[in-house]
Amino acid sequence: MYNDLKVLAVALRKGGVGKTLFSVLLAQYFGHVAKPPRRTLLIDLDTQQNASECLIEMEGDPEAPDHKMVPVHPEFDPDDEEMAEQWDGRSSSADIFLGEPSEQIIAPYPTRFENLDVLPAAGAALQSVELVRSEEVKRFIYDRLKAFFEDPDVQANYDLIIIDTPPGKGAINRSVLRAATHVIYPVVPEEKPINGLRGMIQFERMERRHRDNAIEVVGVVPNMVNLSTNLHRENLEMLRQDPLIGPMMVDFVIGERIAFPMIDKPGVTPDTIWEFKNYPEARREAYALCEFVESRLFGEEQTDGIAQQA
Repeated sequence: MYNDLKVLAVALRKGGVGKTLFSVLLAQYFGHVAKPPRRTLLIDLDTQQNASECLIEMEGDPEAPDHKMVPVHPEFDPDDEEMAEQWDGRSSSADIFLGEPSEQIIAPYPTRFENLDVLPAAGAALQSVELVRSEEVKRFIYDRLKAFFEDPDVQANYDLIIIDTPPGKGAINRSVLRAATHVIYPVVPEEKPINGLRGMIQFERMERRHRDNAIEVVGVVPNMVNLSTNLHRENLEMLRQDPLIGPMMVDFVIGERIAFPMIDKPGVTPDTIWEFKNYPEARREAYALCEFVESRLFGEEQTDGIAQQA
C-alpha cells in the first residue's frame, strides 16, 4: 500500500491487555535490537500517553492535570521568526487529525535509540478527536492516517510504523483499521479481554469494506498468562479450538512477569527489557514475540536471537 512501508497496529477494544507493552517492545526491538535495525516510528494514539512517556520526557500540562504535554521539539528554534510564525514547536499524533494537512507540521521526536522516533500523544487533543459527533468531521478523521502514510516523505523516512491504539471503537480506531497494513492482537486469557478480542475482530472485518485490500492479521498473542491457573489454561485451549480465533493464535505466550510492567513506567532504569540482566525468561519471551512479528512482516527468520541473547 505504501511502497513497502509496513504499518502495524497493536489493537484491542479492551484496555489493560498489553497494547502499550507490545508497542514499546516491538518499537525498541526493530529500532535498536534487530539486525539489521529498521527505521521505526511509534505513533502513540492512546490518551493515557504511556508509550510516549516510555520513550521521551513529557511535560506537565497546567490546563489538563490528568494529561502530560508533549515537549518542545529539539529542532524547534524560537529565534527563527519564520519557523515561530508557523509552529509552536510541539508536535503530537493528534495533529494528524486536526486542521488541514497542508497547514500541519507533524514532526516525530528522536529517542535515545538511533533508528526509533516517536510521535507522542497529546491526551486532551486526542480526546477532542474521539468526541467529535459530526458525521462530516468523522469522515474527515477516518481518512487522515491513510493520507499520512501515503506521504512520500513518511515513506522515505521509515521502514516500519507501529501504532499504539486506544481501547474502544471510536473514530481514531476506525482510522487505524482503514490505514494499517498489519494488526496484532494481545489478549489476556480471561472473559472480558476475550470478549473484547471478538469485538475487535468483528470491528476490523466491518472496516474492510472501506479498504482496497484486507488488513493482514499477524496473530493473536496471549499476554499476562499464568499457566498455573486452571482459568488461563482452559481459556487458552478454548481460544485455540475456536473456529474464528484459533487460526490466528500464535504458538507461544507472554507470561505474567514483573519485568514487563516495569518498563511501562517513566524514569525506570534501564528503560528497556533488552538491557535487563536479571529477567532471562522475560527477555526470552520478548524475543519470541519480536522475532515472530519480524518474520511475519519482513519474511525473515531470526531463530538465533533468543538462544544467543536471552
